[in-house]
Amino acid sequence: MGIGTKTLGLVVMLTLVFVIPEVSTINNPETPIVNRCEKYITDNEGLRLKLYFCSEGIATIGYGRNLVNTGISREEAQLMLKNDIKKAVTVLCDIFTVDEIKSWSYNTQIAMVDMIFNIGEYGFKQFKKMITAIKDKNFELAAKELLDSLYAQQVPNRANRNADAIRGKGLIRN
Repeated sequence: MGIGTKTLGLVVMLTLVFVIPEVSTINNPETPIVNRCEKYITDNEGLRLKLYFCSEGIATIGYGRNLVNTGISREEAQLMLKNDIKKAVTVLCDIFTVDEIKSWSYNTQIAMVDMIFNIGEYGFKQFKKMITAIKDKNFELAAKELLDSLYAQQVPNRANRNADAIRGKGLIRN
């Protein structure tokens, strides 16, 4: 006597429920399978902290992360953003004293961090006249120096928002 379709379906479903652990259980970062896979894959892939092209010519980073097909998740992007902001704040504290930074408006603080985030430490340090004007608390001159730059030509909307923020006219709120 053969097994009916309904019975076969029930058997398959019960097998999946009771024999194969749920994906959420397997996918938990603390499960043995995830830990074993992590070790195995890191050994196979190696770690590269800068973009490289794998043997197939695909842009890759980290432990073999395929950036073309996989990209990154929103959570990964948020983590990278927070880390990059922390680095930009550290650079800001290397250029200005903490007391200087605390004396500025939040708008000025945020605009300075945004510039460092956008153009990096080296690029920001090229704004010598703007930095001097900020140190002198001449925010109008600092904004003028920012706008008189290649940066302002390359990213005019962002540069104008940052100049307005430095002048205290920006829309950034505490």
